[in-house]
Amino acid sequence: MDAFFGIIMFICLVPTIWITYALLYPRKWKEKKLIFGVTNRKEFEGPDVSDKIDAITDKNNKAAFRLNMVFTVISVLLLILGTLPMRTFIWVMFVFIAIFAISVPYVYGNKEMKALKKSLGIIAEKGISYTDLKTVGTVRALKPASVILPNIVGALTVIIALLSDLKVIKIADSPASGTFLATAVCGSIFLVGIMITVIGFVMDRIKSEVISTDSDINANYNRAKKKNMAKMFVLMMWANTIFVCALSLLEILSGSGIVMIAGIGLYMILVMGALAVFVHTDQRIEKIYHKDMTVIQDDDDLWIAGMFYYNPSDKRLNIEKRAGVGSTINMAHPAGKIIGFLGVLSIIFSLLVVIWTGMLEATPINLRISDGSVICHQLRDEYMIPVAEIESAEYIDDIHTLSMVRTNGVGMDTLLKGNFSVNGESCKVFLAPDKRVAIKIVTTSGRIYYISGATAAETDSVYDQLSASL
Repeated sequence: MDAFFGIIMFICLVPTIWITYALLYPRKWKEKKLIFGVTNRKEFEGPDVSDKIDAITDKNNKAAFRLNMVFTVISVLLLILGTLPMRTFIWVMFVFIAIFAISVPYVYGNKEMKALKKSLGIIAEKGISYTDLKTVGTVRALKPASVILPNIVGALTVIIALLSDLKVIKIADSPASGTFLATAVCGSIFLVGIMITVIGFVMDRIKSEVISTDSDINANYNRAKKKNMAKMFVLMMWANTIFVCALSLLEILSGSGIVMIAGIGLYMILVMGALAVFVHTDQRIEKIYHKDMTVIQDDDDLWIAGMFYYNPSDKRLNIEKRAGVGSTINMAHPAGKIIGFLGVLSIIFSLLVVIWTGMLEATPINLRISDGSVICHQLRDEYMIPVAEIESAEYIDDIHTLSMVRTNGVGMDTLLKGNFSVNGESCKVFLAPDKRVAIKIVTTSGRIYYISGATAAETDSVYDQLSASL
């Protein structure tokens, strides 16, 4: 499963960094509205200034390109080095590092552009915001009808999964039936679709930009931009609903992990495709309307590093991003401060989870009998099974003949731990699956364990001691 995880991470990461590169790093800056998050102005068109901007963009674009090439090559190596220890941990940490690193040249470019702007004596009009009263609130592209059907399909998938887990309906003989794993997976994916829907409507209602003194130009520009974004969100919702939710349900009910991996892979390809089409169309729109951008709303200094918006005078919470796709929050808004704080906490928590996962992957399990109990240990004593309470112990030659479905716990190529459904029975599992052998223990209370040591010899030794005791 770790190998499939690597494929998914590869599909997610490599297109993401190249799409990010296309979004953040301007090749033809004279046709762009923003240059590293700094508003493009007529003052930049002079020969001396133009040469300086050419140097800034060329240097930082090349740095970003080199970083992307390095990350792409490393991604390929991680994909083909199947025996790499701690592969899951390395992949996740690598993704964190890559996403952060690709923005570093952008931050440097933003700093250099602001310094150049200051050297030209251009003073930002902080707090000045233009509104076209003729078109305000009238430019909408995302229609409620376009999102109702995919959400209905997603809700039906969750209902089917729930009815299957409740055994009201039966869709194939599956060991996962009754574990509510199908319901949990499909429910979480359905909530992702709801989240995409909410974000789509928020983006559709973001204040329209004023680029010209002509209201018709403003309306056409914002309509083109929002229509492009609406198409992206609708495609994402359909991809989320059909290719992930439905295929995840089929995987759990059929017991085939390949089906779910294929579904997630296809979903990510569609999402990246939607993003790529959006970026291409958005750049075309900017190029078409570049000559009409006669109104400049200079709020560059309100964007920290060209990425984070901080404006106490602006009462809006959500605004369109300058770097990337979608919306961001006003960090000066009371709610924005809370969201920002929670965002930092979530990043810290995610890193801690990654570190914990790495420790699990790196630490071998240990199985022994001590003080009259079978002790399953990894980082701590996971299970302590008193020998006096063991009713039977059965030696399993090959655990791969068992039908195992994880309901809660850890599932890696080298470690299975937690609550599983094994051949339709609810069990506690503590196994090194690559060693194949295991001991099935049934206690007098009816609890079932499947356990093994870090090596086959360790498992055999504990089984021999149990056999002698029983």
